[in-house]
Amino acid sequence: MIASILQNNSLCFYGYSLQDNGIGFDPKYLEKIFKPFERLHTASEFEGNGKGLAICRKIVELHGGRLHFYHHPATKK
Repeated sequence: MIASILQNNSLCFYGYSLQDNGIGFDPKYLEKIFKPFERLHTASEFEGNGKGLAICRKIVELHGGRLHFYHHPATKK
């Protein structure tokens, strides 16, 4: 979803909403997932090196933006 947010007929910011089907995370680890080389799981459980979200956040912030994550518990089917 892409949204333009207007205030007093002036553009304030654009909002982008993305959703994935990843493993999810406990909200108490929200800040930890943005730190370089921090992982919530061992390398044997899930591949990766813990840099991805830290890089994404840095890029967004360098362009004057903010990166947020919201956890939605998985729904059992």
